[in-house]
Amino acid sequence: AASTELFQTLATTNNPRFWDSKNRCEQWCDKSGRPFTMQFPAILEPVGKYARLDPYFSLPTLRQANVKDIRTVKAQFQLRVLDDAYPKEAVNCSIKAQNTLMYLGSKCEKER
Repeated sequence: AASTELFQTLATTNNPRFWDSKNRCEQWCDKSGRPFTMQFPAILEPVGKYARLDPYFSLPTLRQANVKDIRTVKAQFQLRVLDDAYPKEAVNCSIKAQNTLMYLGSKCEKER
């Protein structure tokens, strides 16, 4: 989950960056150059405004897909923080993770 120790592993320069030159997707990286990961409780919003979970939504056509195309399929999903039906600790963790992701996103936009 989001913690001070976890954020101390985040690289302070060159973030976000293209981690894999074949995959033109920006990712936040840690000081070792690996993708930054964070685990937290959330609710998956499969029909949200920004969700793209259809099996082949990012493929160029709906015809028979090539194996190389299947390897690059992307999914975009929308998360929602936990509500009061869940334990207080889990709700707090979910809210902190959302705040952290919002902070990282706004920091990135300010620097561009």
